[in-house]
Amino acid sequence: MGQRCGKQHDQPIPKGREESKKAKQSSLHLFFFLSLFSTLCFFFAVRFLSTSSSSLSFFGDKEIAFYNNYTSHSWHRHSPCSFLSNNSSICCDRTSYHSDICFMSGNVRTHSHASSVVLYPPSNVTINRNSSAEEKIRPYPRKWEGIIMDRISELRLRAAAPQDAPHPCDVRHDVPAIFFSAGGYTGNVFHAFNDAILPLYITSHRLRRRVVLVVLNYHHWWFIKYREILAGISDYPPIDFSNDTRTHCFPGAVAGLRFHGTLAIDPAKLSGETTSMQTFRHMLEEAYNEPKETKPPRRPKLVVVSRGATRCDAMMGVHGAALTHFLFMRPGATFIQVIPLGVKNVADTCYRDPAVRAGLRYAEYEVLPRESSLSRKYGADDVVVRDPERVQGKKAWDVTKRVYLEGQNVTLDIRRLRKTLARVFETVVADRRRQLNL
Repeated sequence: MGQRCGKQHDQPIPKGREESKKAKQSSLHLFFFLSLFSTLCFFFAVRFLSTSSSSLSFFGDKEIAFYNNYTSHSWHRHSPCSFLSNNSSICCDRTSYHSDICFMSGNVRTHSHASSVVLYPPSNVTINRNSSAEEKIRPYPRKWEGIIMDRISELRLRAAAPQDAPHPCDVRHDVPAIFFSAGGYTGNVFHAFNDAILPLYITSHRLRRRVVLVVLNYHHWWFIKYREILAGISDYPPIDFSNDTRTHCFPGAVAGLRFHGTLAIDPAKLSGETTSMQTFRHMLEEAYNEPKETKPPRRPKLVVVSRGATRCDAMMGVHGAALTHFLFMRPGATFIQVIPLGVKNVADTCYRDPAVRAGLRYAEYEVLPRESSLSRKYGADDVVVRDPERVQGKKAWDVTKRVYLEGQNVTLDIRRLRKTLARVFETVVADRRRQLNL
């Protein structure tokens, strides 16, 4: 169960050996130009005559390249949508425990009044018989948690009949769209990364920012807060699906997000790519780097503090959403997690494992019963304190959340904590000495 908690160069042309060859070369160039021009005229004439005007700008090479990026993937090749092609189809992969994801290939147009995205097939193309005429999806990667999914807006994906007249385009895009929700728990920094930003990065990584983000449950403050990071995912301004009532037209779309695990990227599911937690962290670093000036300033500047990277050698905090800031720590730094009573499994899943994957050193301080407010509330001999796993039982998350996360405070034993901090300090000092000796 899931947890809560970033132009080709022309080749040089060799010089001729003799002046007399220039006339021959000019004649050859003219011949090749006329031949190429005739071929292109024939190609576009055939394409224009065989393609309806309503679909001409949507059903081209960019769309085919976009979907080849997905269908060529090993994780997609073995999915229910492996048959998806460029002949106008809708397919949804609902095999993941965490998230559904749907693909639309063809002339895609938004209809926000009806919470719909409509796929219009070209007149000369038959809708794939293996694809559904309509699908519904709540594009948020916590489908196992019904109570929160009920609050996520539902999106209808509909394949129009060939005789249906398409809505006129108010805005035409030459890149595909990704539809996702910024609702749910994303006001919490942990879930902002776990449920939105990281899945967005995974889903869009092959498109190299050539994608438009179309957002359900849009919150303006959220996009202001994370705009630098989102600019590393998409080169285009996001679209508020519910409030932007214009008809947006795309050459294809993905609804929903891929999810690899808690704050995780699984490179094995992204064969042929170098995407990993390290590349994601590098994207975060680039997002907040100061832009370099291309022109010298008119007046000299006094720089008080110049910092090219984080100076933080260690970060410590009690288990909670704010620990997500470990994503901004440099590789090799030490992350210390204070683990309250009864939350060891959640702490490992949410922060220990992702921190190690991100290249950090990890240390932890597990709270003893006498350091927990639960001892005073229930008594030191109560089963809540003595055996948290037994109390959690089958309803592990509900009990963990109510009793051990929301209902617990910790008072650390400074003498005991000192031992953990001393070990981390010795490691940091040893690293510094090694670097000086290199």
